[in-house]
Amino acid sequence: MNDNSADIVVKRLHSIGEDLKRQGKSDPEIVNELAKVGNISTSYAEQILNNIYEDANKKKQFKKHIFNGTFVTIAGLLINYLSYKFAYQSGSGTFLLIWGIVVIGIINILRGLILYRK
Repeated sequence: MNDNSADIVVKRLHSIGEDLKRQGKSDPEIVNELAKVGNISTSYAEQILNNIYEDANKKKQFKKHIFNGTFVTIAGLLINYLSYKFAYQSGSGTFLLIWGIVVIGIINILRGLILYRK
């Protein structure tokens, strides 16, 4: 078996495991089914199941980082704009410029995108 066919088999088993998980099967049932279908050991089937859970967790983290990063970035830009607008309307030449919040928001978005690529 070459590397490409091994990758195809692993992706197929991963897909089967995800389908079984969506159907509401228990972990032992999924492991047994993967071992039977793929003709693999139960420890390898357990590793596939662990990978499925890790992928689901990364997806959840991705969404969280993107949402939080977008919210913080927009909030930071809004605070900067409102501070400038207030200073301009009151005739003051001084306004609050908070770029740290915007940078933190952008960093969170980048973290989410890195998780998405994995």
